[in-house]
Amino acid sequence: MTSPTEDSAPPRREGPDTLGWALGSRSGRCPSILAGAAWCIFLVACGPGTPTGERTVFSFVEAVQSEDLDRLYCLTAGDAPVDRDEFAGWVRARYDAYLEGRERGEVELDGSGIALVKLLTLGRGTFFTLRGTRAIPDGGLVVSGTVRLAYAHIPLSGFPSGTTIYLAGTPPGRVRPVRIPARSEEITVEALETLDLVWTLVGTPGDRGCLDEWAVASVAPVDGTARTVEITWIF
Repeated sequence: MTSPTEDSAPPRREGPDTLGWALGSRSGRCPSILAGAAWCIFLVACGPGTPTGERTVFSFVEAVQSEDLDRLYCLTAGDAPVDRDEFAGWVRARYDAYLEGRERGEVELDGSGIALVKLLTLGRGTFFTLRGTRAIPDGGLVVSGTVRLAYAHIPLSGFPSGTTIYLAGTPPGRVRPVRIPARSEEITVEALETLDLVWTLVGTPGDRGCLDEWAVASVAPVDGTARTVEITWIF
């Protein structure tokens, strides 16, 4: 179990490497309360007994959040380019599209999994479980899982006024921004509570020179599984 890190200064540029802490806020400084036990990140551990497909999912999530291009290159299939320079541009375009969509209130989920992992803060503040892996006829694997968000437990009173918190909404891809007010105010938001995901894995392309057995071809929400909750904060 880990906790979000505290930003000591405003980020130079808000990108994949500076979205760092768990909830995707935008402010000059994150309150120290988030660095302690008051708000911990829950993540299912990936131990030696974890099935290979599930280990691939956890590795992919961590690579997305840490913007590890070398690991993403080996763990990403689908439409991703084989050329490393082209791949780096392809990944950057998806991070940038996520940030632009977040500001508009609607993130396009293109199936690569990058925007979805960022939006749901998988591995950086969201509890998610993988229920199992099954083989599919073309030789790939399908990994099923459930995401459980805990927005209602965020101690927003510890945030400085002007901070914007980005919550996932419905339909999947919708963003619900919450701006911390400067004065006493009551804010009610309908936010995503649970969502099932399906990860489709294929054998790692041999022309990439990677040792990984599996790569993520696509990640998609399961239709009809989104559940929301109405949350009220009083400031």
